[in-house]
Amino acid sequence: FFLLAGFFGCLLLHRYGLGGLLRHRLQRVVAPFALGLLLIVPTVLAAKLYAEIENVRAGDVRGEPSPARPLAARLVAAAPDASTARLVWDFARAGAPVGLLPFLHLWFLYYLLLYVAAVAVLTPLLYR
Repeated sequence: FFLLAGFFGCLLLHRYGLGGLLRHRLQRVVAPFALGLLLIVPTVLAAKLYAEIENVRAGDVRGEPSPARPLAARLVAAAPDASTARLVWDFARAGAPVGLLPFLHLWFLYYLLLYVAAVAVLTPLLYR
């Protein structure tokens, strides 16, 4: 993936220059990455927390516990009568996970952004 992205990035650089490459990558990489961070990542994390709360309430569940299991146990212990959806909603509304959002499925866009940043810095230096 990164090899092909490098070839197409080189094509864009030679065809449109550095400014054109950066504008293209802003549309094709930064926009989906930002939308994914706003929509996909919180949804996946909410579903994961929901499943872990249900696992805590079910008792002994086979398999390895995820890192969210202790958090789910604390949430259930704090409000044992609340519904699972209410616990997830209250936790998300509190804003606690916002600073801890992992990239999950968007890791490749993150790395592609790092490569584009490296190209933006190194291209003017290497063309001198």
